[in-house]
Amino acid sequence: YNDQLTNARLRFVLARELGHLVLHINFNRPIGLKVEREAEAFAFEFLMPKTHVKNQFAFLSEQDLNNWKSYWGCSKQEIIKRAYNIDCINYQHYKNLNNNLAKQGELNEEANDVKIDEPCVLNKMIELYKNELNYTLPEIAEMCHLDLDTFNELFHPGYKKSYGSMRIV
Repeated sequence: YNDQLTNARLRFVLARELGHLVLHINFNRPIGLKVEREAEAFAFEFLMPKTHVKNQFAFLSEQDLNNWKSYWGCSKQEIIKRAYNIDCINYQHYKNLNNNLAKQGELNEEANDVKIDEPCVLNKMIELYKNELNYTLPEIAEMCHLDLDTFNELFHPGYKKSYGSMRIV
């Protein structure tokens, strides 16, 4: 985790890492350009599905970028790249939009960051495993490959780690 990332960029990085988990978890192949491109393609489709954005990005303009950034929760650079990758804009338009971002000083730090989504599905899944399937918290933590304290810190806000009791003799 890099706390220097904007929220929009963080969402993309997390989606790309999810792509690695989904696409490459059982493969013993070295990380390379092809694997990174596959994970990036997954992230783009996960965050901005082609069937939904194809018409929206067809005439992408500089003025559209803030609106689409807010709507899709992705950086302007990612929106521009997505529009180019799905043939909504040509290479010259792609370059012009990126050059304009550079002129405005928005290549490294864009204006109008997005909110990070609050996770809800995972907590619902944990509750389902506990209440409907009768798993214990230690069993669920083990399925997540986490020790119980780490699991509780992540999924139970306000959890105080127990350090056991010490006796002074």
